[in-house]
Amino acid sequence: MALAYDYNNSIVIGYSPTDRGIDGIVAISARATGVTLYFNQGPQLPDPKKLLLGSGKQTRFVRVDATSQLAHPDVEAMIAAAIDQARVPLPSKGRGRLIIRGAAAKQRPRRRPTK
Repeated sequence: MALAYDYNNSIVIGYSPTDRGIDGIVAISARATGVTLYFNQGPQLPDPKKLLLGSGKQTRFVRVDATSQLAHPDVEAMIAAAIDQARVPLPSKGRGRLIIRGAAAKQRPRRRPTK
């Protein structure tokens, strides 16, 4: 299932076996500053090449500079490991749905930095 979120500063497309983002396996975030591939169970993934960035308890990420990076064997291996280690397994057959959610309306406006 693909979950698409429209935030104030980014568009996020997450891939999840359920309609809940917390069960997501990977997500792609597109911002004006760049594209990022997030792994929900990042700290538990094997990362021998030290590609994963971040220090959160749940999520790690890879900055994507070119689409060819997504097909790199090390990134593909991390995606496969994330699918294997998912808390909720992907369905063995069938097609998922696309769910689009507007999250921007729920977010508080960002404060401008003080001078």
